[in-house]
Amino acid sequence: MLVLDTEITTWSNGSPFDERNFLVCVGWSGESGKGIWYAGEPQDDLLRALSLSELWVFFNAKFDLHWLRKLGISTPKRIYCTQVAEFVLNGQQPKYPSLDGVAASYGIPGKFDLVKREYWDKGINTHEIPRPILSDYCLQDIEVTRQVYEKQQERITPQNKMLLSLEMQDLIVLEDVEWNGMKFNREKVEAKEQELEREISELQKSLDVYHNVPNFNWGSPAHLSALLYGGTIKEDRRIPIGTFKSGKKVGDVRYKVETVEHNLPRMYKPPKGSELAKEGVWSVDEDTLLSIKGGRKDLIEKILKVKELAKLQSTYVSGLLKKHQEQHQEAGYIHGQYNQVVAGTGRLSSSNPNMQNFPEAILDIFETRYS
Repeated sequence: MLVLDTEITTWSNGSPFDERNFLVCVGWSGESGKGIWYAGEPQDDLLRALSLSELWVFFNAKFDLHWLRKLGISTPKRIYCTQVAEFVLNGQQPKYPSLDGVAASYGIPGKFDLVKREYWDKGINTHEIPRPILSDYCLQDIEVTRQVYEKQQERITPQNKMLLSLEMQDLIVLEDVEWNGMKFNREKVEAKEQELEREISELQKSLDVYHNVPNFNWGSPAHLSALLYGGTIKEDRRIPIGTFKSGKKVGDVRYKVETVEHNLPRMYKPPKGSELAKEGVWSVDEDTLLSIKGGRKDLIEKILKVKELAKLQSTYVSGLLKKHQEQHQEAGYIHGQYNQVVAGTGRLSSSNPNMQNFPEAILDIFETRYS
């Protein structure tokens, strides 16, 4: 058995798919000893330790396996993730167990927090931390992980042994899925973004016949509540009152702000229980709108369509491009996360972005990497 940990630069929480990040060091500890390999040094000792071990143990294994893969090191047939194991052994909770929290639950002394407190929290990146301090931090993480592993072995029963084995095999597959990512066509995404903006704009214009409020905000729950259930929308207007006679703005137009109130009549009776904390405002979420009875159904249908398209545009189209740009991922590929330690039911979940929930309407932005 070999316990491993990696230390990475900190952009996007150390994401292996943020092209700004790089591996700083790898630590290990096993029956043949322990050590630290730093980037740029010969890998002989690290490779020897890896070759002599049949089982690699980690905390948050997928993350470390990504970084080992960047060194050209392939995932072995047997790995063990103490984070996944803890989630399973505790009945799928809490989500995202932390090494500190898991160690505390077993009475194991916590992590060496000097690195976080004196370096990361002060904006100092991992490669700028003095090596003796970073090495101590990495090796302590490894020691805590080893002790957690030993405590977990005492809790494993014949009933959950097979489940844990399957979870670890799944983890190897999921690491491969994350590593490969999804290929997408940026031109198609941008075209889809423009298409949705046009559809939303046209729908909103067709809805303007139901009010006479300039700059009505269709994304405002308060404005929608006033339109549907009756209420007042306040608009601040700048009224010219002359020009400046002196100073830096001499000759510029002076304005005063006047508040104009637009009173809208009630079109629908608010569904029971839809009152919000702000007096005179009711919920306009999808479930509430679907429960409205009577009145003009075409108006409700159009508002729901605007909401649907706006979510599609902001979350799955613009949101995809924004996340891809913010995380500095490789051109043409998006790498989401697949999570084994989130859902209380034990099912797989996805995040950053959610790769399981892309609506059918935009699936054509993804392309096969194969001919």
